[in-house]
Amino acid sequence: EKTCDYQSRTKSTLSKALACPEDWLLFYHADMEEDKGRKKNIVMKNCIRAFKRIDQYTEQACSNIKSTKVDDDGYYITLYGYFSRLKIKDFPKLSGGNICIGKYIESALGGPLKVIDTVVTCPEMLFICEQDFRNISLTTKIVPEILNSLSTTNANLTTFTCEVSFNDKNVIPIEEILKQLHFKWFKDEIPTSVGGNLLHLNSSSMIHQGSYHCEIRIEGLQDIYLSSEVSYFYSDVSTYILTLHGSSTSLSYEDFSKISFQNFISYLNESMVAFSIGDVLSFADLNWKLQKAWLSGINATVQVLLYFKRNKSLNINLHDEMEFFNALQMHTSRKQETNRRFVGISLILQSAVICFEESVPSVETLYDDILLWKDAAQTKSAVSAPMCLNDWRLVTRECKASIIDGAKWLPFNYSMCTKYQSAIKDIKFNCPPGLRELESNVCYDVFKEEHTLEDAEGICDTRSSFLMNLNLLNNTRLLFELEISSKYWISEGTRTMKSKNETYSYHKMINRNFHCIVVNQINGILGYSFDDCKVNEKHSFVCVHHPLKVLESMFFSKAWYKFPFQHGCFYIEHSKKTWEEANKSCQVSHGKSNLLRSIQNVDDYSSFRALLNNLPHLPKGFSWWISLFQNKDSLKWLGSSEEIITFVDWEAHTNFRMNQSAGVLSLGSSTKSSIHWSLRDLSSKEGIICEMQDCSNTSPVSVDIEDKTILPIGNYSDLILNLNYQCIPTGWFVANSISWFKDDIAIKISKGTELSLRIETGPTIDDSLTSQGYYWCSVDQELYITPVFSSKVLFKHPGWHTFVLYMLTKVPEFSNCSHSLFQNVQFILEFNKNFRELLSSENFFLFLKDASCASSELHYYDHIYVSKKVGNEQRVKEIIVSSITSPQTFLMEELLIKLNILTNGNFSLRSTVACPSEKSHQGEHILNWPETLIGQSASPKEDCNTESGAPLERKCLGDFNTGGFWSPLGKVCTGFESILTMSLHKLAKENITEVNVLNSSLSMEDIIAHSDNFSTTDVQYVTRILQNIASVPDIQPGVVRSVVNTVDTVIEVNIMTEDVDLLSTTPEYLQLWKTYYQKCTPMAKLSQKPVIALLFLLYR
Repeated sequence: EKTCDYQSRTKSTLSKALACPEDWLLFYHADMEEDKGRKKNIVMKNCIRAFKRIDQYTEQACSNIKSTKVDDDGYYITLYGYFSRLKIKDFPKLSGGNICIGKYIESALGGPLKVIDTVVTCPEMLFICEQDFRNISLTTKIVPEILNSLSTTNANLTTFTCEVSFNDKNVIPIEEILKQLHFKWFKDEIPTSVGGNLLHLNSSSMIHQGSYHCEIRIEGLQDIYLSSEVSYFYSDVSTYILTLHGSSTSLSYEDFSKISFQNFISYLNESMVAFSIGDVLSFADLNWKLQKAWLSGINATVQVLLYFKRNKSLNINLHDEMEFFNALQMHTSRKQETNRRFVGISLILQSAVICFEESVPSVETLYDDILLWKDAAQTKSAVSAPMCLNDWRLVTRECKASIIDGAKWLPFNYSMCTKYQSAIKDIKFNCPPGLRELESNVCYDVFKEEHTLEDAEGICDTRSSFLMNLNLLNNTRLLFELEISSKYWISEGTRTMKSKNETYSYHKMINRNFHCIVVNQINGILGYSFDDCKVNEKHSFVCVHHPLKVLESMFFSKAWYKFPFQHGCFYIEHSKKTWEEANKSCQVSHGKSNLLRSIQNVDDYSSFRALLNNLPHLPKGFSWWISLFQNKDSLKWLGSSEEIITFVDWEAHTNFRMNQSAGVLSLGSSTKSSIHWSLRDLSSKEGIICEMQDCSNTSPVSVDIEDKTILPIGNYSDLILNLNYQCIPTGWFVANSISWFKDDIAIKISKGTELSLRIETGPTIDDSLTSQGYYWCSVDQELYITPVFSSKVLFKHPGWHTFVLYMLTKVPEFSNCSHSLFQNVQFILEFNKNFRELLSSENFFLFLKDASCASSELHYYDHIYVSKKVGNEQRVKEIIVSSITSPQTFLMEELLIKLNILTNGNFSLRSTVACPSEKSHQGEHILNWPETLIGQSASPKEDCNTESGAPLERKCLGDFNTGGFWSPLGKVCTGFESILTMSLHKLAKENITEVNVLNSSLSMEDIIAHSDNFSTTDVQYVTRILQNIASVPDIQPGVVRSVVNTVDTVIEVNIMTEDVDLLSTTPEYLQLWKTYYQKCTPMAKLSQKPVIALLFLLYR
């Protein structure tokens, strides 16, 4: 078997070999036929070494190196002749006369320099020493070692390596050494075609499942080295063995060697098609493969492997493997009883991967009750119930999978169990009245009676619950509690700011936030589809409640978590650190905290597990350091006075063989998250869980928002690729409750970015422009499912003007809101398209921002964007007005006719920055109102006081979306102002800068010094002058002295008013003085008198 094929060898009969000592060569022997047809068998050893003969004591020379001399040099001469006749390519033939024996030996062994490091010259002689193969200590194993079944997702391409250790040292996989090793791979004891040290398996093929081992032979040796078996199975594939047994005729059995074998395969295909039809397999993706078939007398046995890829529908319909096996077993029995194809044939079903539950009586275990080994998929670390412990270490059992014999439990030595402990149970919770438990931390109630969306939300609110969302539908059994073909309201998990008066909104039509779902069943698979529903329609709905609410708060710029009424809180960090780094990080970086250690009793640990399980987006398979420390046979909590660990909760594959290690909490990688302890080497890098004992924070929940958007510098027309806003909540709020809004519409964002909103505006400038608007965020309060909102942040592109074309019309008598809104929106979109084509410029864009219907009035807000390259706001406004009103276009006139807008007062072009200057009439008087920023109030240029003596004011209403518009005049002018009032009024309207600030303050001081009393209007004008002074960046001491004198005078003079409006504006004055004082120079701040004086004034 080991004889080399010399016809194929090209140059040498020698090679280096692991089987021979260093500097010795493996000699390949050949059985040579003599001329007379007789074989000449030479008994020789395998390792040889050649030397130049110096004297006749060659035997002694070989003996000195623990070898023997080859007695018959003539063998090599015969070997030379034999090889010469074979016509081997590149064989070193000899030519010429007087050829010595040494040359024959040299050529037979492969040629010059192959056997000895110098060239042999005649009459030099060679002698050969030989010795047996040396003893070899070789071990082999397959890496990586697989302890459990793998997900097909994680095992996309698995590569097994047949790893070799030679003489207790790892063999470096150098090509020269690997050539001396012969690898063979076996699957389920059957040789494969793979011959190298690597085996590649692709998870797309389920037939790769099975038990693998590798075999190694060493060049020149007959010994075989075998690795242990590695079981390779998929956790999301259910693998079963279906054995069909019956007469060879009933099974149409034919041997593989016959042409008619194809008829047998056709019969088997038809049989498996018949087998796969049925309710149970309608939601299971079945694949099958013929494993083997054999004949025994007149009977035949056929073994088929069944593969079921566990899809979402299968997981929802049948929770676990035992449930699926029972259903498949019943299906198999029905087929055998009802399908004629299987009459007279026995069908036997086995699981290739699952070891099913086994009960062990107390007489075997010395446990005072029955011990259970629960159903387990192929694993080396199954855990009993109760857990078998050897002191504090967990003892596990192997469930060995096999596609030949089915999965089986391996024998177990119960004497290793020194004590038993029950598994840690999850914390219990109660559902509110009227709701029932669905699964862990989920309560629900299905309302078949139909309600509007708003009423449905209200009903859920009264039950401390919320409307069903997609997350629950996709990840729980909630779908199976709903009726097929029924329609249900569904929330997408975010709230809107809804106006009760608003019936329909185009903005909400194109940014729908709520949908309905319709439950359906296709091919036996339960599912749902979306349906658009109006908010005033009535449908069924589901209320959902989470009994355990995790709270979140920000300390040291980090998110900390706890349950309500808990004193301690926890910080979970995913960046990986060593054990020593983790301890320092908790103590230094996060205040007075330490690694998690408050889980030393079962109740506290169960509570913390519940908290961890309810945190969103924890990475599966991740581990975090805790304060558990192992030193040889000792295990204890650091920082605890307790010497003995009262309970354990080990992960099944924990390594207990380390001399020193520390504890981690590990989150399982299975579909059902499981949290357990494990041990890691101190140099290992893991996440961190820090805890603080006192996390009391009585601050009410509030939310702020910070704009971190980086705007382009220089060229304002550049694209703004993304917006970046930070939501900053304070106080304890419900974890994962942050919602983002834009213009009253909830924004759907990845839950991985709860605190930050990053919006990609798009690849074009109009994408960036349509992202303009108001942004804000909200969180839920601690004990109530009610949102707390932040202030709004406006994003306005710095390189563009934005105007609002506002149009108002009535709903026609024989129409309704929805019909009119939909029809008119089409007219406006068509107008935008035509107007853009008319302008044919990249400096103009139009976008219908919103259209709404309220109280039978239709409001339209069409945004017009114009690049600042065109000109300033006033110039651009003139261009737009002339464009849309030009007689040559007719576009605006045509649109107004379609919208039934007959008066000019029902449409206008608004600025998104300010209200325009305009005139209004007060009897015979004309009042001129100055241009005023949105949100601010203004007085007319004329002196005009109301009945209370206060100056007439008017506010600029609106916002960026609606544009600015003036509030109606609620009061009228009643008289003329005094000389004092007029003087202060005139000074209040002056533009105060660093150049004239001192003169302005002195003028105010002089006016006040010559007055005996003040009206409310006078005080307001003084305040406005102070406000203008406060806007100057640097306030010098001279200005401070003048302001103090003015305030002193005002305090000393009797203020002639009882008007409560003055007191109601106190916060505004306080903020004014705060701003003023902060801008004082250091010298100016030396006097505290201004603060006291103004506070006293405000008090009066």
